[in-house]
Amino acid sequence: MNGSMGFMTGYWRALLSLLFLFSVTLGLEAEIQAVLSGGSQIPDPDGKVQVYVLAGQSNMVGFGYLQDAPPVYPSVYLSADPSIKEGRMPVGRSGLLKHGLFQGQGSDALSGGVASIYKGVFDEDRNYAEMESVQKKAINLGTVRENLPSIDQPHTVVVNAYLEVPVSGTFELHVGFESSSNAIATLDGEEVYRKLSGGEVELHSIALESGRRYPLQIRYQQGGSATLWMKQVGIQGKGDLRSLIDEGKYPWFVDSDGDWAVRRDVTYWETRISNEEIGSGGPLSATSNGIFIGP
Repeated sequence: MNGSMGFMTGYWRALLSLLFLFSVTLGLEAEIQAVLSGGSQIPDPDGKVQVYVLAGQSNMVGFGYLQDAPPVYPSVYLSADPSIKEGRMPVGRSGLLKHGLFQGQGSDALSGGVASIYKGVFDEDRNYAEMESVQKKAINLGTVRENLPSIDQPHTVVVNAYLEVPVSGTFELHVGFESSSNAIATLDGEEVYRKLSGGEVELHSIALESGRRYPLQIRYQQGGSATLWMKQVGIQGKGDLRSLIDEGKYPWFVDSDGDWAVRRDVTYWETRISNEEIGSGGPLSATSNGIFIGP
């Protein structure tokens, strides 16, 4: 019952507001005529003005961004751990997604990577591809609870996998946890991560496309957790009017110079946020309502 009363109250309030707007239409015609005559040509030779009353809530004229819309998630973290839940992270405005790690490049490849153990302490200049490994096994790379394989003598672990991202963009790759963060990683032949004992982390972001699998190799200086995670960086907002125009849509909103077009034969009259009792207006443009646009 309370819901029905609330609906009826809102209905009558909206109706009364609409009737009020129509009641001032004659006054608006005179005001708009004055604006149009100030340097604009009235399209109708008999001087008549056609008025459209936009009756609705604030999103009628101010729901979407004109340009420079912020991204929904300024930062997005990605993990191959099967236990994570995709969505918004509990703290801040970051998002969480899953990325793929596979033992091969084919569509039927198993998840994870392949770890090879080589005798001897880590040597950055050594070409491990030319050496014979003493052990090779599949590993759930990226899983927090998984550890790198090891043997009871000085050794080096090299993991090879294929990485796939769910969305195209620019990414950082972060390797390991605590001791296993001492490693060097290359992605698609480019070094993207470096941290050796006692040194600082060096990250090099890389552009990746969704739907492709990129070869990944990690050479670990020390063993430990098989943790691996990614961060998408440089995220741009999407869906504002300017970005859609850049995609070739709605070209009539800009002129030949790329500036916002102005309709000198149409006046937009604002009563919702105007400081004047009857409102204020001017030639219609995408900027008529400030930084926002509406239907």
